[in-house]
Amino acid sequence: MPTASRRPGTEIDPASFGAIYEGLCAANLMNPALDKRFEMLKKHRSHKLELFFRDHPDDDHYFTGPWKREHEPQPSPDFQRGYANAWYAAACERCGKSFVSKEREQLRSFEATSLTTTRAGTFFDGVIVTGDDLDNPAAPLTSRERYKLGMFLWDHRAHGVRVALLRTSAERKAFLPRTKRGSPRKKAVPPPVRNLEDWWARLEQSGWLAEVAESESSRIREAFAGQAADLSQAFHVLSPAGFDAECIDDSGDYERWVISAYSKASTGAFTPTKVKDRLSRRAGTATISFQAGGRKFSTQFSQEDDWIADEVHDFLNEALAALGETRRFHLLPTGDQTGEIVCVRPETYQRAVEAGLIPEGA
Repeated sequence: MPTASRRPGTEIDPASFGAIYEGLCAANLMNPALDKRFEMLKKHRSHKLELFFRDHPDDDHYFTGPWKREHEPQPSPDFQRGYANAWYAAACERCGKSFVSKEREQLRSFEATSLTTTRAGTFFDGVIVTGDDLDNPAAPLTSRERYKLGMFLWDHRAHGVRVALLRTSAERKAFLPRTKRGSPRKKAVPPPVRNLEDWWARLEQSGWLAEVAESESSRIREAFAGQAADLSQAFHVLSPAGFDAECIDDSGDYERWVISAYSKASTGAFTPTKVKDRLSRRAGTATISFQAGGRKFSTQFSQEDDWIADEVHDFLNEALAALGETRRFHLLPTGDQTGEIVCVRPETYQRAVEAGLIPEGA
């Protein structure tokens, strides 16, 4: 839709240019054509705009505007002045997997940086979920590459993803992981889990059971015995609590469905009190506050639908760190909109992945 507002368009075409622009900025992916279009739309924020199709003049036209300045996305703080003829690249900081565009093109300059979980989610929501209706000549990368990048960021959103512009062939070659012979480095694949005893032995070797309470260890063993028929799905038993990500309809829902689940998953490490959460549909925001360890924590973030905001996961992990806890919350790769929470140290979680107990992608 021809609007610089990041809010949805019509029910027929919910994708707004502002939402897509915000998604691309979240990943530091921008080109001169879209910057120019964004500036043009901002100049007409007080006007009513019409979208019509030159090749199909009889089709229904769409109208947008006016909109408020505060509903417009902000360019990435990482952006610098000017553009560079470069490849766009992203690499997972945990497993080393990477994405590099096939062709060099004019892209907004920025220094290499790491994307937060929130920014990876914003790109996915703004570019992939909306259907990415930008025409190929105007948008950076190809439509297929944008989709692959979106899935890459989503799969590795909790790992830490570093993005960069590669201006020379040497930089591009150095960015990609290589062996001495120049072929892509192959990651060691753990042997398949043979049986119940093998799965349990690998879990013990990862250090997982040493980090959770004895009662939690007993719960895992009991739940594991009931799911032993399919060892590839046995990792689900590691989570003592979870949620449906589409559950925020009113004030109090974050406390009811989310904070309580994270507290239970922490097995005693995170016990917040005086929890308050408030939704403002008019402002499109949500606020969460609580006390823990004698300290008060609070945050405010965008909440324009009924999905749990990605910022909440990061916020609760920041609270854990502030309380001196070495463990962190992780979301298991469920493959759907449910969230299954575990609370172990990052290195312990990674050992479980490398042991073949948890699939990559969370």
